[in-house]
Amino acid sequence: MTGLSPLLVGLLFNCLALHPDTNPQPLPGVPADAPFLIVAYPDTQFYCETAAWTHHFTAQTQWTKDWRIPYNIAFATHLGDIVQNGANNGNLIEWQRASAAIGTLDTILPQGLFPYGVCLGNHDFAVISDKNSGSAVYDQFFGPTRYAGRVWYAGYSPDRQNHAQLFTAGGRTYLHLTLEWRPDTAAFQWAQSIINAHPGMPTICSTHEHVNDADTNGAGAGLSTYGVTTWINLIRNNPQIFMFLNGHFASGVPNHNGEHAIVGINAAGREVFEMLSDYQNWTEGGSGYMRMIRLDERNSIISVRSFSPSLSLYQSDWNSQFRYVFDFANRFDGTAPMFGTLTFRNGYGGYSGTDDAELNSATPTVANGAASVLTIANADGTPAGPTNTLIKFNNLFGNSTGQIASDHDVVLAKLRVAVVDSGSGFMLHDLLTDWTEASTWTSVGGGIQADGVKALSAPVAIAGAAYNGNLLPLSTIELDVTSSLRSYLNGATNRGWAMLPFATANGVDIVSSESGDFLNRPQLVVTTTNDPVSLAVFQQGIAGYSATSDTELRQSAPTVNSGNNDTLFIDASDPNGTLQRRQGLLRFDNIFGSGPSQIQSGSRVTSAMLILNITEEGSGFELHRMLTPWTEASTWDSLVSGVGADDVEAHRWTEFACGIASDGPWVKPGRLFVDVTDSVQAWERGEANWGWALLPLANGNNGLRIASSEFATATSRPMLAVRYVAQVTCVGDFNNDGGIDGGDIASFFAAWEAGDTSADINLDGGVDGNDISDFFGHWSAGC
Repeated sequence: MTGLSPLLVGLLFNCLALHPDTNPQPLPGVPADAPFLIVAYPDTQFYCETAAWTHHFTAQTQWTKDWRIPYNIAFATHLGDIVQNGANNGNLIEWQRASAAIGTLDTILPQGLFPYGVCLGNHDFAVISDKNSGSAVYDQFFGPTRYAGRVWYAGYSPDRQNHAQLFTAGGRTYLHLTLEWRPDTAAFQWAQSIINAHPGMPTICSTHEHVNDADTNGAGAGLSTYGVTTWINLIRNNPQIFMFLNGHFASGVPNHNGEHAIVGINAAGREVFEMLSDYQNWTEGGSGYMRMIRLDERNSIISVRSFSPSLSLYQSDWNSQFRYVFDFANRFDGTAPMFGTLTFRNGYGGYSGTDDAELNSATPTVANGAASVLTIANADGTPAGPTNTLIKFNNLFGNSTGQIASDHDVVLAKLRVAVVDSGSGFMLHDLLTDWTEASTWTSVGGGIQADGVKALSAPVAIAGAAYNGNLLPLSTIELDVTSSLRSYLNGATNRGWAMLPFATANGVDIVSSESGDFLNRPQLVVTTTNDPVSLAVFQQGIAGYSATSDTELRQSAPTVNSGNNDTLFIDASDPNGTLQRRQGLLRFDNIFGSGPSQIQSGSRVTSAMLILNITEEGSGFELHRMLTPWTEASTWDSLVSGVGADDVEAHRWTEFACGIASDGPWVKPGRLFVDVTDSVQAWERGEANWGWALLPLANGNNGLRIASSEFATATSRPMLAVRYVAQVTCVGDFNNDGGIDGGDIASFFAAWEAGDTSADINLDGGVDGNDISDFFGHWSAGC
């Protein structure tokens, strides 16, 4: 099908006149309800003080400019302490460096239309931490004059220390308030006047001081004294405020901490997500780390990640990457809630299914299942040796009250444990071996190791790091275990988790399920869909599905086509010792559409699990979503030296990892459950489906084999299981943006010309002229 007839072109323009496109489109070609990103730059003071480190600040803002469209970046906020030395006796070089770095945001095209805010920190007053000394230099560089004429700038306080901004993203307009360090009564009154002028508008606030991480003993995490004042005077009684960001606090542990998050409950009983990020005590004043906060209204998820553009690295510990379920429509539009929450905790709601136990090498035959406190340590007891803690929540799934119903899905699951003795932290691993509260160090064969036999080698979550000090706060911490529960839904056995110490570490104590301290017993908090879900399963040769593509890319044989191989071999050094890589590519096509076994258009994906069969043990791999086209005929050379996780060929963010970056056989034969919800949700909202790259770990020199779509046994081939809430679709709203307009026509004809099955409106198995008339019948009728 090539070209449109003059008749159709005329019809297209007539239809555009009938239905003008009024949906907000903050970026060209981005759906109005697409997820968007807010970036937060915390405490740049040392970047501006030290010329050799200024590049970290400029890298942050340049990254924001360069990746604005790919990441749909809607807003940037600076969290204060722009500079280190205040007015600095008239030497303004630090301010000039800061202004130049922030100035990159002003050059984003169209110039001056990218919204941002810059907070006033305690180091930004003329005299550090002396509010009476004034903020004339801050006003000179980041006062109202800087934003004159900006359509997104919504006002400033009389003392010019507080500012308001508006931005549109995700189909909504948001209000952002930039508040001075330790806001006073006048600042609160001004902020309230701005909120009153924008009633009900979703509101985010940034300030310099609010949430604290902890002191060196782990105490003190939570709202600071002035954070409490802000909560009482501004946040508590304004339910439209749903997020509060700050910097300022860094516990002083090099390259750790300076991060903490809490969820406050306001006077209306609604959540407020309050987050600290401050990396000033890390290498080179922070090494460019900043916060990326992704708001996804369609899937009701807020995701937080810590990323350094300077290093091209993400942080992966519990307080550097985390997620919240947030029902935007329920909060701001008053719609019925989309989700329910189940809490599993011994003694709560009649639940008594928690098992936990400590395995202590110093007392190897002693069962500690009745202990009220459990220890995770690298060296504990006499003689000093490792101690593991195991935990499991039984009877999670079923159709009884208080269970996860069989026709519902897990949207988010968090394990909450109360830390009563701070330490370095621990790694949480899925268990592969059976145990009970009567288990001992000896009975499980010498404790638990993350060796792919007793526990999966890659952790589900990480709390803290290998540092011989106190990194965890003396409070309840949350670990994201969503992938574990989703694997149980898809056939994995629930054996719970092992909490394993770092090799060099200070031990941690947590409250057990047997503790008399009821409120601090371990909890598993699971957010589930309120609506029942459907299940679609895709596996080559099963139930008529035949659209899986997979192949290998071999550096040692760069022109060889491996699309017919019955396995995918992933290795960092093949032939052995050459450091030449072998990568895998995998894709499931035609998973969305109107066919009886497809995910119906307009449905909302709630989870997706990729199930792989390992046929030969090896080091492991990382899975990254592909961003570039390929076929089974692709080779190492045709993809230009294989695939790089660079946000161009494949996403830099690792969607899944298994194994250990060394030569050991860390991933064993059998089924491997891979949570790929992020990818499938992206494809559902219209991003191109190019599948995934399976990339070897940097030092993963022990090759691993996975059954491919050509494997002889069909049931061992890669399988994709997708759960989704079926939606009543409006055929005329072809692009699913919630409106009937010209965009639907353009989207329909693009699909029609390509012969895409989504354009088979009359469901007769072909894409032809009959579909055009049927489409316009639906389109003109509206929804």
